[in-house]
Amino acid sequence: MLCCVSIVPPVLRKMIQRKIIQRYILNYYFLENETIRREMPMANYAIMRIEKRKLGAVGRICNHHERLKAEYKSNPDIDPSRTHLNYHIVEPTAKYRKAVLDRIEEVGAKRRKDSVVMQDCFVGGTPDWLKGKSVEEQRKYFDYAYRFFENNFKKENIISAVVHLDEATPHMHLCFVPITDKGRLSSKDIIGGPKGLVGWQDKFYEYMHEKYTDITRGTPAKVSHSEVIRRHIRKP
Repeated sequence: MLCCVSIVPPVLRKMIQRKIIQRYILNYYFLENETIRREMPMANYAIMRIEKRKLGAVGRICNHHERLKAEYKSNPDIDPSRTHLNYHIVEPTAKYRKAVLDRIEEVGAKRRKDSVVMQDCFVGGTPDWLKGKSVEEQRKYFDYAYRFFENNFKKENIISAVVHLDEATPHMHLCFVPITDKGRLSSKDIIGGPKGLVGWQDKFYEYMHEKYTDITRGTPAKVSHSEVIRRHIRKP
């Protein structure tokens, strides 16, 4: 072994030694941080996400939120034996596609082929914090969160608000049609772009913090809708 090492050029030997030291430092760093993460209390967050949906995606969203499929291979965390525990705060009058089109027609709004016709909202919380609450406390949490949407986006525009208790962490899906005060269909005017979404998340945090003072405002980041679900609903 010593002979093998001795034939390695000095420059290469230094590189190998440096890599070994770097790897040791990194391993130590991650182990130490893992220990810190276990010992430090996790911050509590009230989580809210809004996603734009065009008409072509509305049917798929309806099938998932309303549990209209027989099975969900893409989401193995759904427990069909618990689906009966799900409940509506706002029950849809029809499947989402029809409900959306009916609302647009009702207000006389114009719709283009590429229009955003529905805002698909997710409301959850830090898993351990939310699951630590009783069923009644969880219900009050989602009822309170729902009123934020009703106050800001109008009850008549909300086509569904359903709470799922058949996955790893309780959460709510709320869908509404983005109708302006002047009767226009406009996601841009209602939500805005990425900065507008961050603004709504700030408002949601401020609203929720009035009642739940132990929650923290997270740092805004570009995280996909599916990533939010993976982090805060599904089992690790």
